[in-house]
Amino acid sequence: MKAGQDFIRYGARTEEEMAPGELDKGVPILPWPSPPQPDTHLFQSLQPQGKEKPEDQPELKLSAILVCHGMGQQVRYETISSVAQCLQQEAETSGHNTTNIQVRLFRQEEETLARAEFRWLDAAANTVHEVHVYEAYWAPLTEGRISFWETITFLTEAGLGGLMATRFGFRRTFQRWMFGDRVNLKATPWTWLWLLLILFLLGIVCLFITVALAAAAGWIKSLPLSGFPPLRPHQFWAWLQPMLPKSGKGFAQLAFLLGGAGVAAWLKNLIVQYAGDVAAYISPYKVSKFNEIRNQIRKTGIDVAKTIYGFTAQPPSVVPYYPNVLFVGHSLGSVVAYDTLNSAMNLDVLDPANQQDVLNRTRGLITFGSPLNKTAFLFRNQARRPDAWVREKIAAAMQPMIVDYSNRIFPWINLWSKMDIISGSLSYYDRGPVTVQNIQDPSAWIPIAAHTQYWEGKLLRSTLFSLL
Repeated sequence: MKAGQDFIRYGARTEEEMAPGELDKGVPILPWPSPPQPDTHLFQSLQPQGKEKPEDQPELKLSAILVCHGMGQQVRYETISSVAQCLQQEAETSGHNTTNIQVRLFRQEEETLARAEFRWLDAAANTVHEVHVYEAYWAPLTEGRISFWETITFLTEAGLGGLMATRFGFRRTFQRWMFGDRVNLKATPWTWLWLLLILFLLGIVCLFITVALAAAAGWIKSLPLSGFPPLRPHQFWAWLQPMLPKSGKGFAQLAFLLGGAGVAAWLKNLIVQYAGDVAAYISPYKVSKFNEIRNQIRKTGIDVAKTIYGFTAQPPSVVPYYPNVLFVGHSLGSVVAYDTLNSAMNLDVLDPANQQDVLNRTRGLITFGSPLNKTAFLFRNQARRPDAWVREKIAAAMQPMIVDYSNRIFPWINLWSKMDIISGSLSYYDRGPVTVQNIQDPSAWIPIAAHTQYWEGKLLRSTLFSLL
């Protein structure tokens, strides 16, 4: 292996890559660990079974990260790159030798999975950390699947439902089934005012989009469009000139009309790209196609989680045994990460013949820019009839993290900002004192843009690094 070179690896790890003691940028290459025997503790040894570790050889700490991207038009592998670079930068800032980030591709059933790999040496602890970053990429599943007016309907119903839940400010609590009982949760005193403001602004935006696009469509319809525009410049100008205004005032009006239409089209696309993803994933209960989208997104997440934890058959030289698994989710991806982790726990319990000790191998859950509190308040089913609590119990049973605190033995860290209207402090996932570590990120300080500024700040890098 040549130091300082980036690699794309295919399939299994070769003997050359596993040569113990060989150096890559000053970091020893160590063999991957094997799964522990059934009668041994999971963390008894990180070395392959039956092999003695030389006294001067560092310990290997192998970890996997499953990252779930946020809403909007996301590029495949972008979040893998972002997380790997965040960790590498923090390791270097901490004074550790790091290797270049490598990429490995392998087949998983009919799909090609990719992961980023790199290592760093903690000389003081005599430990080599090797991290493999995976991605649950679901963006194409929602592309073009929800219309503008379906998104607006979803947002309006969610806002009105929140107002009904708070009785327009006269009721400050709502109930949610968690930890085997109905739990009273507090809504902030200004929640109903915020909901009214959002609904008002949503109405203004919808009116503007409708009027602006209709006016532009009417102008286009009124044009004397006869035949395809000629290609020669002088003929094209002669064809176009009768359609243009005859005065400066007319040109200003046309510029205003077309500019307004452009802004309206941009707003319409923005709402569908971002709020539409939320609508498609959060509200599957009334529209069957949304239920299909949600199931496809959840399958994308759990398929990658099954590969990481070892539920699917892969040679240890391709997907090693990971003693440490970390979940990371940004924006709507935090909801996907939360659901994926709960699904992995359920799979571990419901398939006794293929248990992978998901709970003890999970190192933590990091959410940032997360709407999980808002989904719990606005979009989850809130029981208003006595018989509806049966449905609430079933929904809660699918989420081990709110069934019993014994399923929350790992840290849950949530980064948020007051300037990020999508995020918030998570307080609706505990029965008593909040155990989620809610931390405000000072680097996310620009209104609205704060939603993506977490990636640029030191807090996310240090949080990722501290859990590994």
